Amino acid sequence: MITVIIIMSRLLALDSMMILFAMCWDLAVGLRKAKQRGEARTSYGVARTATKLLTYFGAFGVGSCIDVLLHVGKLWELCGIEVLHSVPVVATIIAIFLCVIELMSIFESADSKTKKRLAKATNAAVHIANKEEFVELLARAIAAARENTKEQ
Repeated sequence: MITVIIIMSRLLALDSMMILFAMCWDLAVGLRKAKQRGEARTSYGVARTATKLLTYFGAFGVGSCIDVLLHVGKLWELCGIEVLHSVPVVATIIAIFLCVIELMSIFESADSKTKKRLAKATNAAVHIANKEEFVELLARAIAAARENTKEQ
């Protein structure tokens, strides 16, 4: 019994380290992408990561509890799958799922985010300014550019 608990604990610790590694990797890549896009890196993103950490490890903890109950209830032996009696199956499946989510987040295209934001800004500008305002703003921009060129 003690041997089984030690084996399960080691596997659960490995699963949780993999989840934590994937989350840290995603955070580092997200910070790098934000820096490349020239966005401010505020505590909001880190706070989102902390919330995600609590959510992920909450789900992982519930999966671990289910695995312990499966072991205590000897469900694997009853089903004839005795080889799984010391393996945290549910928690490992949850850990794999969470790592896949983080991997998808890492490879998410930063360009598509930038394009979406630019499209939203363009649409907002079009709705705000009518033709006369747009012509006036354009004329001011051209005049300011000419002044900057003369000064240099």
